[in-house]
Amino acid sequence: MDLYKIFQLIKRHLFLLIMVPIVMAVLVYFLTRNTPKSYTSEAVIYSGVGTGYSLESTSARSLDYFSINIQFDNLINFINSSQTIENTSIHLLAQDLSLEQPNPQYISSDNYYELQRIVPKHVKDLVVKNGKMGLAREKEEQILQLQEEIDNLQTEIQKRSDRLYGNPNQDVATSTPTNNLAAERNLSSHIVKQGESLYSIADQYGMTATELMERNDLLSPTVTPGQTLIIRQEIPSNYLYHTVEAGETIFYIAKKYNVSITDLRRTNNLFSDNLAPGTRLIIRDVTQNQIASNPSSAINMNTVTVTENDIASTYEYKYAKDPIVPPGIRETDFRATVQNFTDFYNSSDDNFIYELLNYDHKHYSIQKIRSSSQVARIQNSDLIRIRYTADDPGICQQTLKILAQVFIKNYKSLKASETDLVVAYYQKK
Repeated sequence: MDLYKIFQLIKRHLFLLIMVPIVMAVLVYFLTRNTPKSYTSEAVIYSGVGTGYSLESTSARSLDYFSINIQFDNLINFINSSQTIENTSIHLLAQDLSLEQPNPQYISSDNYYELQRIVPKHVKDLVVKNGKMGLAREKEEQILQLQEEIDNLQTEIQKRSDRLYGNPNQDVATSTPTNNLAAERNLSSHIVKQGESLYSIADQYGMTATELMERNDLLSPTVTPGQTLIIRQEIPSNYLYHTVEAGETIFYIAKKYNVSITDLRRTNNLFSDNLAPGTRLIIRDVTQNQIASNPSSAINMNTVTVTENDIASTYEYKYAKDPIVPPGIRETDFRATVQNFTDFYNSSDDNFIYELLNYDHKHYSIQKIRSSSQVARIQNSDLIRIRYTADDPGICQQTLKILAQVFIKNYKSLKASETDLVVAYYQKK
């Protein structure tokens, strides 16, 4: 066959040569577009079984490969044990339920909302935040809501009283709208005037009466004319602050400036997470941050000027390496949540957490975590490699991190108990 015939053949079947690959590509795309993705994370743990020191001797020792292999088998079985996997699953569940919104470093949006859908309320109430469980937080929110209603009623009564009988002591400052807060008025204290109540004063500054009583150490809501009430601390010029806008939450502000919610609450004496628009919040001390990054700048610190562009560039939120304890959650609260879940899991064999761990859930079941884990010794070294595979990148990485942490903690506890026996023997001798 010469070159001319080849061109004739291609020309005759040109339509098929073009359309068949296109049809196959489209067909492959539609058939595989919903195929679940798979992500794999890997961790390497040093065991010290072969080359590590022991209490018996710190000198070189001959290696018994048979006993070393047995020890590595014990370690691998220890990682795959039900106790280790149970602790891992409970920690992972506590981590995901502690999040206030989806975080791709921990769990995707689809899996987060699906988890929120299937978990019953009595299990969500076991989550501890700010030292309180769900029922306590609900009661606190109800109290705050009732307090707000009382404040609104008190304000309305005061307004009607002013319209009917007049208020000779009313000035321009007291007629300022509720949303025009101390951030705009630049006031840190208030002198009680005739006819004013604690509730009306709190309403002027966008606060609740409870917050105002806490800030002034008042045992009752009774105030007298001429009494000075502390509204909020004056913000020094060397502090970075943020004025709350409509729709902003304390979690959003803490994430924006890369600070913890706990520090934000403590710095601003916040007694609830309800932020009124216009409220001025202290974020951090700009002076201290500049001194830490550039000690020589402390000499002329009084002449330093911070612009809005500098603040935006300096305090831009960074995608930090994720810890096991989720951001904005205190470590003590997270540990309390894990303990609550553990106690609830062990309480019966028909509760939600027990069924979640022992049935076929794709992320939290013991069987799924065990089957998705690959644990093996790296050749003849002292290293153990753990691989974990899941369809969610955040859950994949977090499960592996928690599994490694739980194993290391339990293994340390086991080795410490063995060491205690040896130490006790020599102490007795």
